[in-house]
Amino acid sequence: MNIEIVGTPPFPIQRSQTILNAAIENNVPIFHTCGGKGDCTTCRVVVIEGSENLSPSSDREEWLRERGRLPLNVRLACQTQQTKGSAKVQRIIRDDDDVGFYLGAQSIDAESEIGSERMLSLFFIDIKDFTPFSEQSLAFDVVHVLRRLFRLFYDAIGYYKGDVIETNGDGLYAVFGLDGTNTIQSASNAVKAGFRILDELRRQNQTYFKPFFNYLFEAGIGIHSGKVIVGNIYSCSKDITSVMGYNVSIASRLQSITRTLNNNFIISKDVFHALEFNTEYSTRVVNLKGVRESLDVYLLGMPFVNSSTGKPAGH
Repeated sequence: MNIEIVGTPPFPIQRSQTILNAAIENNVPIFHTCGGKGDCTTCRVVVIEGSENLSPSSDREEWLRERGRLPLNVRLACQTQQTKGSAKVQRIIRDDDDVGFYLGAQSIDAESEIGSERMLSLFFIDIKDFTPFSEQSLAFDVVHVLRRLFRLFYDAIGYYKGDVIETNGDGLYAVFGLDGTNTIQSASNAVKAGFRILDELRRQNQTYFKPFFNYLFEAGIGIHSGKVIVGNIYSCSKDITSVMGYNVSIASRLQSITRTLNNNFIISKDVFHALEFNTEYSTRVVNLKGVRESLDVYLLGMPFVNSSTGKPAGH
């Protein structure tokens, strides 16, 4: 029996061998970060000819197919044996451009480098009503204030072992749990970081922003916990960690409704139930844009204030 991987001469394969093991024996490189366990799926191959000569899909492959992650003509080289005849396959990761994402100076041996699913706590924060301040202030003042505010955010997030993933104008997105802490601890760290930010923001409003800029800054925070996709995206020779998925959208939407619910700190039921609170908090059932089902949320914060009077908004 023999098998051909596009771009290399055909080579022999034994009946009991996987495509991956046969390739390794014949010095044909197939990327396989997880060591042939079927976890990373980097050894995927497209079957071009001879699918009838390959072993049935493994349990792992069937699991991936049921979730729409493995097309019928794609197999895992670490899971697939050849039972007879010949076959021809093509590697998904097959050329210098592809391999450059995972090998060499850019590569770190970690699942996050090639994409993995993780349970994380997702943290969104936005500075409210910053546009009016920026429109009436000098450019230097606007940038200086943003630096002060973002340093406050970064310090609190870093103190509780969070990682800032992205900044966008007057807001940012962070995650908790990338360091391997469990879901309960990451949720607790995210909530603690939120309270720390709001407490410090209140202090700086009174001691710095109000006296020097005649302005009180407010922030809205939304936190949700759930399964996300984590991976590194290499852009312009920079190593950028990306965290994405449906649950990220939920966390973002929670932050976006802080103004609607007039509360500066909102968390999902998933976060609340992961923690033990000694205080009773108000709850709401909300419908979020782009989210399929209604969501129970908990209001941990305070109403927003008027930026000039310091009184609750509307007073």
